[in-house]
Amino acid sequence: MNQDLLDAVARILGEPAGKRAGTRRLKDDLVLDSVMMIELKYALEERLPQLADARPADLFDGVSTLSALRERLVVLCGQPVA
Repeated sequence: MNQDLLDAVARILGEPAGKRAGTRRLKDDLVLDSVMMIELKYALEERLPQLADARPADLFDGVSTLSALRERLVVLCGQPVA
């Protein structure tokens, strides 16, 4: 799992990054609400500036797990996310 993504999620949730498995569901398991999803988008933009023009829907629509979000980031960034 991508460390940047785990770090961003951990920052939003105020928990250690190591607790987040890729199969965890964003809303059901992690309990990310709409405000937290926007915070996550901004946190990811800090690490991946190419996401600046992406809408929240571009990132999160149809994405339910951390693994799926990582795959979406690869598509949006056009390269594997370090």
